[in-house]
Amino acid sequence: MTLKLYRAVYICLFILFLLPACTQVTPVSTPEVPTATIKVSLPTPTVTPSPTHTPVPASPTPEFTATPSGPLEFIPFPAQVALQGEPFNSLDAYQFLVEPAYPATEMTWNIGKGEFIEAGISDGMLSAVAADPGRLGSEILQIEACEPSGRCAIQEISYAVLDPTAFEDVRAVFVGNSGFLISVGDKKVLIDAFQDGLPPGYVLPGFVASALVEAMPPFDEVDMILVTHNHPDHFSPGMVRRYMQLNPEVVLVSTTQVVEQLAEFGERLIAVDPQAGLPVNVEANGIQVEALYLSHGAPSTSSETFNNAYVVTMDGVKLFHTGDTNAFRDVSRFNLAEKQIDLAFIVHLFMFSNSNKNVIDNDIDADYLIPIHYEYTVIEFSADQVLANYPEAVVFSSELDTWVMPKGGE
Repeated sequence: MTLKLYRAVYICLFILFLLPACTQVTPVSTPEVPTATIKVSLPTPTVTPSPTHTPVPASPTPEFTATPSGPLEFIPFPAQVALQGEPFNSLDAYQFLVEPAYPATEMTWNIGKGEFIEAGISDGMLSAVAADPGRLGSEILQIEACEPSGRCAIQEISYAVLDPTAFEDVRAVFVGNSGFLISVGDKKVLIDAFQDGLPPGYVLPGFVASALVEAMPPFDEVDMILVTHNHPDHFSPGMVRRYMQLNPEVVLVSTTQVVEQLAEFGERLIAVDPQAGLPVNVEANGIQVEALYLSHGAPSTSSETFNNAYVVTMDGVKLFHTGDTNAFRDVSRFNLAEKQIDLAFIVHLFMFSNSNKNVIDNDIDADYLIPIHYEYTVIEFSADQVLANYPEAVVFSSELDTWVMPKGGE
């Protein structure tokens, strides 16, 4: 809870004491963000897949205080990963400071010297290259930011260079909650990425949301937006509208309940409304989509929020995303194992025990399992519980973490 919010609650409580008619204000609490680790078996060299292509969001105009209180702190940086020969994207380190009291231009910035990663930082903007293009491996550097008042923050950032011959060009970037950017070669799909969340609960961090709606890397040149259903933790019409205005080539595929809110985009919208056991197939921008009806939980009526699961094929790579469903075992009717799914994005609750193991192992039979819906579930997400049942699952620890699929699904 921020200092401003504490002050607001205090003032209201004071008024309540004097004026009983004052409207009661309920304090807002911020949920604890779950921590997790990525556990994936990779070929030599062994490097834990981590984030790559971190966007450089437009810096908002912050409110500065002349008398900062408490220590200056960084939130953790997403690690940076590049295949050999690829550049690391720039990163705005200032965006990761918690309530700085000065603009980036008035602060002192330093970054430690690496053995094979050369990095520099100026006014908070961090850039890095692999000094030895032939070297593979990872290295951790330390970043320091100091204000004129003397407050300083120190945080580490990890860089990794991976062998391109050991990986296909298939990547999954965690956006938040159930949202992902999946890229295969030069094809990109965003699924359930544009979200307003459910305040005062989880919302996308500002540096992620701004990069997303402004179509900054890695969210540039996306070919397709997929939305599973019309709930604010999966779909924001305002965010999608802004993105589609900036990216005139992208198309959106979703239920009629979603599509009708963006009617101004005309032929760039594709409504798919599958019925139970009756998938709908569409193709756009070289990407094939099979929409499957998986009930969100309400009976099939006109007031139901319809949920689409998707099988997406990009350059021969297939992914499956459940969306939100309480009818997970209905997956069995779709014969997904015959489709040879590479990546399966599954609501984490169904991975918490062995009760759904037959569906996951035999009916889906994907090469890689990725739990989704990190927020807003009655049973909170637990990486340990997922990994206890599926030790090879790909679990993300923070927004913009990126996983690179090993070559040949090995």
